[in-house]
Amino acid sequence: PDPGPEAARFELDRWEEILRRDQREPYPELELALSWLRSTAPRSPRTVVVHGDFKPGNVLLDGERIVALLDWELAHLGDPMEDLGWITQPLRTREHLIDGAWEREDLFAHYEQASGRPVDRDAVRWWNVFASFKTAVMQTSGLRSFVEGRCDELYRPTAPVLRALLD
Repeated sequence: PDPGPEAARFELDRWEEILRRDQREPYPELELALSWLRSTAPRSPRTVVVHGDFKPGNVLLDGERIVALLDWELAHLGDPMEDLGWITQPLRTREHLIDGAWEREDLFAHYEQASGRPVDRDAVRWWNVFASFKTAVMQTSGLRSFVEGRCDELYRPTAPVLRALLD
């Protein structure tokens, strides 16, 4: 569905529902983050297709031209700043950014040039925090999968993820 200007709240509701379904214990850090995210959610200026996991590892290039995007299972309609918030989240800097090629300001400049629209840095900051929250929820879901015998690796919200979220 098209979430319209409430894309941030729509995604927050979706990931909170996943958290509530999968969490096996309370995480006060996540409750604090939820409160902040809910009270500061930006309004979206328009609806776009959001990839949901945009990063160098999911991009095929021909020279400097993107020719394909891989790994679409998190795609949805939403805020144009969401993918910028995901790729520039501090938690995954080593995985998402490439020195001298895919750095934060480079990505913002390229986005502005390609789209003709400015990057809303306040909205990107919100989506950065949301990305850390989403990562913690994914780890919570991983823990439930492990406990239920559906996977072999133990995932749970780790101290670095919770610290990044609070920072």
